[in-house]
Amino acid sequence: MPLVRPQLPAVLIALSLFTFVINHFATAQRKGIDTYAITNERIVPVSGPVIEHGAIVIRNGLIAAVGANITAPADARIIDGSALTVYPGLFDSYTSLGLPEPALSPSPSGGGFFQTVARQPAANPAGAPNSTQPVGLQPEVMVDDLIKPGGADIESSRNVGITTALTVPRTGIWMGQLVSRLLLISTVCALPLNMTRGQKTMEQNPVETLIRNATVLTITQGKLENTDVLIRKSKIAAVGKNLRVSAGARVIDATGKFVMPGIIDCHSHSMLDAINEGTLAVTSMARTRDVLNPTDVDLYRELAGGVTTLNVLHGSANPIGGLNTVVKIKYGRPLADFIFPGAMPGIKLALGENPKRSSSPTLPGVQRRYPNTRMGVEEVIRDAFTRGRDYKKTWEEYRAAVERGDKNLIPPRRDLQLEPLVEVLEGN
Repeated sequence: MPLVRPQLPAVLIALSLFTFVINHFATAQRKGIDTYAITNERIVPVSGPVIEHGAIVIRNGLIAAVGANITAPADARIIDGSALTVYPGLFDSYTSLGLPEPALSPSPSGGGFFQTVARQPAANPAGAPNSTQPVGLQPEVMVDDLIKPGGADIESSRNVGITTALTVPRTGIWMGQLVSRLLLISTVCALPLNMTRGQKTMEQNPVETLIRNATVLTITQGKLENTDVLIRKSKIAAVGKNLRVSAGARVIDATGKFVMPGIIDCHSHSMLDAINEGTLAVTSMARTRDVLNPTDVDLYRELAGGVTTLNVLHGSANPIGGLNTVVKIKYGRPLADFIFPGAMPGIKLALGENPKRSSSPTLPGVQRRYPNTRMGVEEVIRDAFTRGRDYKKTWEEYRAAVERGDKNLIPPRRDLQLEPLVEVLEGN
């Protein structure tokens, strides 16, 4: 019977087992055992048929194999799952699980009650944090600090198959991590059942790929008919006719097809979760890299259209916007793989209608952001680079004093807004 692995890309699941099975894992964990095999159990995957008398192998905290006729590794601790059913753990996406019961206190408005589970200080002197805030408005409280991992409600939830919960307070305004990770005491609390598509692609890609018999558009060397392109370790290794490859290479017959260098989009806003930081006229301290989204479906579509490289830019809501990011589109791969190594840094500057917010409505009682005219845009840019020049000079004077051996020096205060402008002035 073939190995069955339910298709759940990028989803973390947990095995929900009977209590004594969990205890097996906890005991083994204390003894330093990192490989387990649950055998002879009934496995109910999310997709695919039910596996009767199957086996699950867990190694180093990850599910290594699922299916029928699985042989337990020699170093595995064997758990007999006869008469047991194993299935992916359930997620409770909105619960107050693990939090203490709320206390009732008088409403700040004078009527009814306001529920809160936060710990109230015995006394809150004038000037102390939140001393003027209503009950329940306590942004300094972390929900993680209030969760009771050994509570009966967690135990009962685990026994019915809930393995992961998003714990949310019952009321009030809170801050902090809300996800409870305390439903399983063993190492199987959050295990990926299979690899993501991107991980599979990386491991299954052969060392060499040969595109055979294509019409190659070289851009600089004209058109090459009936030509091969050899790709080795994600790099073009050779272009020519009748190229030879290793026995395990992937061969793509491109007869009647065209192959050309990937298109570079030099002005893109793809994969950005935010395009403009429009609250200030100069936002050179903002970085597009901080809001890149590698799962943006636009990336998939751009690859299909031949675009392989993006210069991801901040928007044009400011005379001087944020920093750019150059990426190679590697859809399905981690974000770190997208970053183009050695790419020149850049920054967005804009003139014209957008930075003076011509299309933004003027709201009654709301002052418009400066600049509001084209001459104001020019002034903002001129002023920013003047400040950047002075900032650069201040640091040069400080470094010169350090080299002279001057004592008791205090370095200038770093200015993240001006540092990118200094790089522009220096040609970096």
